Amino acid sequence: MLKRDTGVFLLSLSSDCSLVCVAIASLTQICFMLHMLSCYRKHMRRLWRHDHSFLPPKFEAPSGEDELLAGLQYSGQQIAHFVWGWLVMWLLGVFIVIVVTVLSVLIINWPPFLPDYVVPTLYTLLVAVASDYLTQVYVVLVHVKKSEVNFNIDNRRLYNLMAVFSVFVNVVVGFYDVLKRVARSALVVAYFTSRLDKSLMIRGYEEQDDGYQAYLQVLFHEARHNNPVARVFLQLLADGRPKPVHAGNLPAVPSSHTPLA
Repeated sequence: MLKRDTGVFLLSLSSDCSLVCVAIASLTQICFMLHMLSCYRKHMRRLWRHDHSFLPPKFEAPSGEDELLAGLQYSGQQIAHFVWGWLVMWLLGVFIVIVVTVLSVLIINWPPFLPDYVVPTLYTLLVAVASDYLTQVYVVLVHVKKSEVNFNIDNRRLYNLMAVFSVFVNVVVGFYDVLKRVARSALVVAYFTSRLDKSLMIRGYEEQDDGYQAYLQVLFHEARHNNPVARVFLQLLADGRPKPVHAGNLPAVPSSHTPLA
């Protein structure tokens, strides 16, 4: 009976928050679309000035075939990424609401629901995190002096004791930091799924992101064919070219030949 009531509660909760998450995901994707247009214009202007500082360090200028291929594929890929980004953001919003609600219920009624080993584990984690922050406060208050640029360690023995203590504390804090790092990375990847102007891979591995590579190749393609300096130069050449003279437009030349009598 309890499992059935819990399932009905989760279904009703997901259906109630679904419409709100749909609206939030739609507004977010619209804002992303407008921001991407702004970034596209900004990157295009930087390419026209031969400013390649925003490009990945290992990125090489694409060939003409790659540029043409990216120009044909980019529009479809961008639409697909926007659809997937909206879907992922909607599902993520529903999941976060359900998790927060369930955790709130479990925390309020924790004795009958949580196992016996959960509470000591949480206490250990809280003590380790508090000790880590206390270590930071100790370093700032004891060893760092604002009036000195290059500070010295006044009490070497106390510093060595704190170093040994921090080794054992940071082992426990490290498990918490690993989970926090993975969760942050997953949230960032899910949040920026629809943004092709930002790579989802870490620096140095941008070439593994096909969507980001297609975006850069389209940038180079547009920069080559819509460069304002090249267009003005070609227009000046076209305007300064002598106009062709057709046979019908030739002026009449007076003839010096007199007809025979």
